[in-house]
Amino acid sequence: MSRNLILTFTLIASMVWLAVIPWASALSDRHGRRKVLMVGSTGLVGSTLLLFPMINTADSALILIALLITAVFMGIVYGPIAALFSELFKAEVRYSGASLGYQLGSILGGGIAPTVATGLYTSWESTVPISLYLTGVTLISLACVWLVTRRTG
Repeated sequence: MSRNLILTFTLIASMVWLAVIPWASALSDRHGRRKVLMVGSTGLVGSTLLLFPMINTADSALILIALLITAVFMGIVYGPIAALFSELFKAEVRYSGASLGYQLGSILGGGIAPTVATGLYTSWESTVPISLYLTGVTLISLACVWLVTRRTG
């Protein structure tokens, strides 16, 4: 597939993600952070299982659909996460606590993911282990959302 086509699909998915974030944020204000995050995280579990198998078809329509589905659920998760992080800490430590949690999560979750994915593909010569890795990480996130308690102060 052409590089331009994949970049265009990525741009379209990013715009969808961007549009979903404020919608999901508003939903979390009305229905609670946990509910919205549970829906988004549950959707991401399914999305991560389907993402690479759909990409591997090399069918343009399926690739775009896979990216759009993933973008929607990532937006649903990303929208309320900042508010949830700040609600987890007392006012005196809120900025530091939320920032530390977010930055550590970004490094440990997102920062190493490309390296892990490359290693898995190199070792197995298949995207199946990558899908399983992403699903496993998403299941951990889902469990964390389920266990988190809201503390305000």
